[in-house]
Amino acid sequence: MVKVKVMAILESKERNISWLSKKCDIGYNTMYNFCMGKTNAVGYNLVESICDVLECRIEDILEIVKEKE
Repeated sequence: MVKVKVMAILESKERNISWLSKKCDIGYNTMYNFCMGKTNAVGYNLVESICDVLECRIEDILEIVKEKE
């Protein structure tokens, strides 16, 4: 399972999803679904854009979490 950690970064920078979607030039609904972990797949361009805007690395926004059996 992939855990999306964008909200924690946004909160630390006192920003929100609306701000991020505008900066990344991505639709709000797409960004909201990504930030809330409601997507099954995401394009590399979205991940790259988020990392550029938030000035972070991929591992700062995504984490692989092993599911308990």
